[in-house]
Amino acid sequence: MASIIDWYGENASIPKSDITLFALPGVGDVGKKAVQQIREGMDCEPIARILNSGFPPHATLDNDGLIAPPHLDISMVKSKSKTILLISGENQPLNPPEQFELTQFILGRLQKKTEQLLVLAGMASEPNRKDVFVVPSTSGYRIDLESQGIDVRRDEPSAGAIGMAALMASMGPIYGINSALTIATTIGTSADTLASDRLLHKISQWWSLDLDWDDSTESSLIEKIKNRSSGKSADMVQELTNSHDASYM
Repeated sequence: MASIIDWYGENASIPKSDITLFALPGVGDVGKKAVQQIREGMDCEPIARILNSGFPPHATLDNDGLIAPPHLDISMVKSKSKTILLISGENQPLNPPEQFELTQFILGRLQKKTEQLLVLAGMASEPNRKDVFVVPSTSGYRIDLESQGIDVRRDEPSAGAIGMAALMASMGPIYGINSALTIATTIGTSADTLASDRLLHKISQWWSLDLDWDDSTESSLIEKIKNRSSGKSADMVQELTNSHDASYM
C-alpha cells in the first residue's frame, strides 16, 4: 500500500467529527494558511500523520527540531458548538495515480466519521475582488447550502480545479460525505493571510463553527500604518483593507 498512518499517542482511528477541513499548498496558500491559523489559535489535539510513497523525498525539521518525513497532519479541535477535524500539509503526491490513491485512502477513513468535508482553497483574481464562495459536489448538498444563505456558485471556478484538493472536494459523495470547495479570491503571488482570514470568517459564520484563530497579522499591519502615517491613517487603512490585500504590498 502506498499510504500509511502513523498514529500519535493512544489514537488508533480517525475520531468522529461534525466537519472536516482539508487544505494543501496552492494559490496564495490560502487554504493551508487558514488551517495553520486555526491550529495556532485553538487548542489542537494531534491525531496522526499520513505518509505516502508519492510525496517528494524531502524530510524537514519539525517544531521540536527533529527530522520528519513528508506527511499530512491530522488533528482535531473543539469549538463551543462543533468538533472539527483538520487535515493539511506541505506536500501532495507528484503523480496523478498517487494523488488518487491517497484521496481514496483518506476518504475511506473519513467515511461514517464526518458529516461534511470542506476543501479550503484560493482562486487567482484581480486585486480588488474579495469574494468567498462555495462549490458543492452534489445538487442535494447545493440545495441545503443555498437554503442556509451560503454563497454557492455554479459558474466558478470556470477552469475547474486540479490536484488532491479537486479530488477530495469532488469524490466525497462516493464515500457518503457531503463535500465542497470553499474558495477565497486572491492575487496568489504570495502567501495571502488576509484572504485566509476572509475564508475563515465566512466558513465560521456559514457553518456556525465558532472558530478562533490568530488574525494578528492584519491587526499588526494596520497598527504600523497608523503609527507611520501623518494624520491620514484612516484613509490609508481603508485603502489597503478595502482595495488591496496588504500581503500584496
